[in-house]
Amino acid sequence: MTAEEKTLILGALFHDIGKFEQRGNMYSKDKHQTLSAAFVNRLFSDEKLANIVKNHHEKDLRESIQKGELKNTDKILAEIICEADNIASMERKPDQRITQQQPLESIFSKVDYDKELTLNKIYQPISEISYAKYKFVQDKLNSDELNESYKKWWSSFEEEIKNVNIDETETLIYVLKKYLWCVPSSSWRTRSDVSLFEHSRITAAIAISMFKYLMEKKGKIEKIESVDIQNRKDEKYLLMLADITGIQKYIYNISHKGASKALKGRSFYLQQMLDNIAYWILDKQFELPITNLIYSSGGKFYIFAPNTEDIRNKIKATQKELEQKFLKEYDGDLGVIIGSIPLSGEDLEYDKSKKVHLISEKWDELNKIVEQNKKHKFSNNWDYKLLTPTGIDGDVERCAATGKELASKFKIQTTNSTTVQLVEDSPNKFKKYQVDGKIFYQVLDNEGKETNDFISAEQFLSQQIGTKLKRKNNTIAIYDIIAGYSVMDLNSFEILDTDEFGNKYNAQVVRHFLVNDVELKNLKGNTEKGFKFYGGDWRIPDTYEDVIKNGVGIQRLGVLRLDVDNLGLIFKDGLGTKATFGRVVQLSSMLDFFFYHYLNKLKHFSWDPKEGLSEDYKKFDYKVRKLIEIVYSGGDDVFIVGHWSL
Repeated sequence: MTAEEKTLILGALFHDIGKFEQRGNMYSKDKHQTLSAAFVNRLFSDEKLANIVKNHHEKDLRESIQKGELKNTDKILAEIICEADNIASMERKPDQRITQQQPLESIFSKVDYDKELTLNKIYQPISEISYAKYKFVQDKLNSDELNESYKKWWSSFEEEIKNVNIDETETLIYVLKKYLWCVPSSSWRTRSDVSLFEHSRITAAIAISMFKYLMEKKGKIEKIESVDIQNRKDEKYLLMLADITGIQKYIYNISHKGASKALKGRSFYLQQMLDNIAYWILDKQFELPITNLIYSSGGKFYIFAPNTEDIRNKIKATQKELEQKFLKEYDGDLGVIIGSIPLSGEDLEYDKSKKVHLISEKWDELNKIVEQNKKHKFSNNWDYKLLTPTGIDGDVERCAATGKELASKFKIQTTNSTTVQLVEDSPNKFKKYQVDGKIFYQVLDNEGKETNDFISAEQFLSQQIGTKLKRKNNTIAIYDIIAGYSVMDLNSFEILDTDEFGNKYNAQVVRHFLVNDVELKNLKGNTEKGFKFYGGDWRIPDTYEDVIKNGVGIQRLGVLRLDVDNLGLIFKDGLGTKATFGRVVQLSSMLDFFFYHYLNKLKHFSWDPKEGLSEDYKKFDYKVRKLIEIVYSGGDDVFIVGHWSL
């Protein structure tokens, strides 16, 4: 990342931080851009960056240019942030009736798929994003209480961010997410349903993409002119969608033995695979910051990128390379389909002639491109050898969980093995074999004796991850090298039981994440820090048989599957003419929050057969966490197993 790119990203991320400070200090008379500049200078000790932030509005920008206070590179960077800010805030409409600061309106109150439905406005209080402390949306908020909440929230933010290593850009982004997710992007003379965090990261994504596009077109930063920046007709941007196919069949292709652990492990691994592939593309292929990862959930991710020849070529090369790796690792059971669509500034703004926002149509068009590409799966790696017979000669041992061929029984009998544990201190033991380069395991019983069951390395990994997730205080490290759990030899991740991180593998790029915890100050070590949400962060303490016996009523297990109907149509039509880029991203983020995080709140509930559920864990004898578990929750669906009566 060049110095100009870093300045651009930080300037875009913090350009409106003064709005937060205004709400935290109601007596301040300064403009938000002045407060933003002062805050940036305090945090980064960078007057150049502060001056760019101070001039992110058109009027201030032109005055500073005329006075000679903005010149050369600084002028260009300020103009890019100004334009990106304008494009990213297209949902705002002035409302002169509003004379007080307004809370963030819930984006769900804007979803109007049923055109005859009357939607009441609901508001998000200032709240922790952690499910244990989350404050649910309300239909009315007291202005005095809101002002007091802002004051405390700003004080907490200021105290936390000043202790962050300013060279850890991603850590700064996660601190912004922790606090700005519930702060409206604008609330004076306007109503806002897009958070200040989403607005800021969208501004950063647009700004860096515009800069890279113009740099390829012009060659040098000095050649970029104001007219180039303000041109919204050129297709400067590109929205890419990557969709992993075959997920449902892959996850549930498991026998009953170890199914719970394996299902949890597989679903978790797939989400990490998705994130790791996205990080690999951002870091190694596109050289873009994580602000440009618009959404990653439910087996797909979207990346906002510059529409350059370099990026377009890399998309083709990336599709081909990933196809090769999926064929090698999963024999075609899993695959990845990539599609992209060019975007202009006009596509991201409000079309006054049609009185609509065009982004929802583009979003839908991109999904249709990917659906069409699914009909040509692995076409970039077609080889007639794929039609030749494959398999292992002779009497074959198969995976007891998935039925896949492992090795000939003869070779297994003549190959040495080593005894391993599923995880440290685990009673589950296996014999590890490697035959013809393939690793697999023989299951041992409780007495350490051999059974007739063998499982693949992938199944062993799934059970291992599922077991580790049961333990408390997990953190996740993602490396740009192969260490821990490899993701198709692109990069890797590791589940740790400590907040300390020493980079024992000497990886160049490391991300260290808390799981369902946002107290970033607890993470120690010289690395980028963040937090991840994971749906179903507990497991029932007993077997399913014990759950059946310990419940009440009929002794049966129940299975609950839920998903969002017509999610694609909701994104296409649900926001109607109100569908700006900011709103689409906000809706995606809040759906992600609900399925990946908020549903974990169930584990703090108690239950009574007559009275039903209570958020008071001590109120009733039956504890929900002992009667059900979330096997999978993410994207737009959830899978729960538990006692039938509950």
